[in-house]
Amino acid sequence: MKLAKGFADQLVLSPGEHAADAVEGACTVALRRASLFGRAPMRDDIEIAFTLFGYLAEAPTELIAHRRESFDEVHHSTVHYFAARELAASVPEATLRKSPAEVAAIFETDWKQALGL
Repeated sequence: MKLAKGFADQLVLSPGEHAADAVEGACTVALRRASLFGRAPMRDDIEIAFTLFGYLAEAPTELIAHRRESFDEVHHSTVHYFAARELAASVPEATLRKSPAEVAAIFETDWKQALGL
């Protein structure tokens, strides 16, 4: 959470979105990525998660709609625990194994591919 909160001032949120949901959702994706490499989460893991869902730049309208549905109220982990797990599982492993630069490049050309949609 501390790593993710370091990005708080960089988040580009649309009306109705909440930073707490973006941070919690990104943390679940970052934790999954870190586990694939058998280590603790690092800054790159969080950056990739925020990049994948368009939180570090202006995002396409369709992606904003997708992340609103996926991230809505996910910060209430005691109530939405399975939603957070589902969010983390929704990102293809092949995407999570890429570097931040590779994820950013894929996101720029086809964000749907990066998210396996």
